[in-house]
Amino acid sequence: MRYGQLPDDPDRDNAYPEDQPFDTYNLEEAWEEEGDWQDADAWDGEDAGLSGRPARSRRIREREKNGSPILKAVVIILFILIVLIFAAAAFFMIGRQRGKKALSEAVVPVEVEEIVLPEEVEIKEGAIVYNGQTWLPDEDRINILLMGLDVRTINTDDTVGAGNSGQADVILIASLDPGGEDTRLISINRDSIVDVNIYAANRSYLYSKPMHICLAYGYGDGREFSCENMIRSVQRLMYGVPIHAYAAMDLEGLSVLNDLAGGVTLTPIETLSNEIVEGQQMTLTGKQVEKYIRSRDSENPDPEVARTGNLKRMERQKQYFIRLLSQMFEKMKSEPSYALKIYNAMKGYMVTDISADRLTYLSEIILRGGMGDLSIAAVPGEAVMGEVYAEYHVDDAALFPLILEWFYHAE
Repeated sequence: MRYGQLPDDPDRDNAYPEDQPFDTYNLEEAWEEEGDWQDADAWDGEDAGLSGRPARSRRIREREKNGSPILKAVVIILFILIVLIFAAAAFFMIGRQRGKKALSEAVVPVEVEEIVLPEEVEIKEGAIVYNGQTWLPDEDRINILLMGLDVRTINTDDTVGAGNSGQADVILIASLDPGGEDTRLISINRDSIVDVNIYAANRSYLYSKPMHICLAYGYGDGREFSCENMIRSVQRLMYGVPIHAYAAMDLEGLSVLNDLAGGVTLTPIETLSNEIVEGQQMTLTGKQVEKYIRSRDSENPDPEVARTGNLKRMERQKQYFIRLLSQMFEKMKSEPSYALKIYNAMKGYMVTDISADRLTYLSEIILRGGMGDLSIAAVPGEAVMGEVYAEYHVDDAALFPLILEWFYHAE
């Protein structure tokens, strides 16, 4: 039997060409579509080449000539996707540059009287000389004032001066390094005694007097003016540290933010209810969050309990916010648009001057630097009982070196 003949083929001479091995014979061309070889119009004698070998159908040749419609569709879809990806990247870069420019060039425009520095400080050409060491400001750092309010919803009227626009129960400064080296969080005790501006209903300045720093928010309009008044008092306390942006969130937003993060898992450091028990790990959801970070026994007849109530609460707040930010950071790494998603969901619960462009740039800084061993530093001081309420007296001698460490660098 010759190579290429089938042993059971009665017409061995017309089986397959002798010069073409059987295993290389292109059966797909001949039998690609069952209907083609049965249709007389589908045969082409010229293309057949050899008797008994079916040629490719006209439809197959036509398809090869014009291209597969499916292939064309795939190419078009890929092209559209590439265009969209480049457009999204361009949009991101434009937003990033706008945000970078806005944050690096702008400081919240509030007027603060001359800051009183320690006697041993000397100013030389924009530098600070302290204990023989020269310090230069970290001018690239971006400092954001974050506030958690004690009101259910953000104030919607423009009433100023009544002192009933809410209080800033949580006060944090987030300091970001555009180089991505670190993100610092500094907590300010809401009971810190600082000069607070008081305004008339027409927003004209009346006077300032020492009081709890949290009240600076209440003596504004409950919105932008309140945030600016908080910045004034914060800068008085923090020796004029510039604030580039701010965000204040109401109580309703707290549970919303928590649930958007998927709930925050932690081990309570204090027993507050049957659900929140010290040492028993749990995931805080909904209103449990408010219970955990707001509860304090401020009206306890025991002066020691009243004096330390906010200090204990601040410890729980630190624990909670570190866990919250760490969880959100992990989501940001896997979902680049996560920060913008949170921003859009929280708009109705916040007062902020952080635009979407600014947020894009801030997110990039955080992702570049990471969270590492995130911690929250505290402004040093002592909690004491005032005539009615607990007060926090800041230790200025201990604070100033920390200001240099947080916001300056040694020459």
